[in-house]
Amino acid sequence: MERIVPGLVENQDVDKILEARGKVYGSFGEGIRAEATILQVLENLYLLNNTKPMPNLHRSYLFRIIIKLSRLGVSPEHLDSWKDIEGYAKLTYNDIVENTDAKNTSV
Repeated sequence: MERIVPGLVENQDVDKILEARGKVYGSFGEGIRAEATILQVLENLYLLNNTKPMPNLHRSYLFRIIIKLSRLGVSPEHLDSWKDIEGYAKLTYNDIVENTDAKNTSV
């Protein structure tokens, strides 16, 4: 089997890339359905505690992490997904701090 190198996919066959990713992350169909379910649960929780639906930007922040969580459901020892979550959390935090009036709510 040809080795797939992350970031160097421009000359690789898409079917080979998808096959390799499937071996690490599982079925795309199962993953996307799990992600949609998790996002819906979080949106419902948000609605229970807020008077308006979750803003699109907040949904987008969460969805990036949800994708990685669904992948970890298949391969929990895949360290790259954990680092991706760490990165997305940091980028989200920075974006919120730089672009909103959010206050630190830690106790």
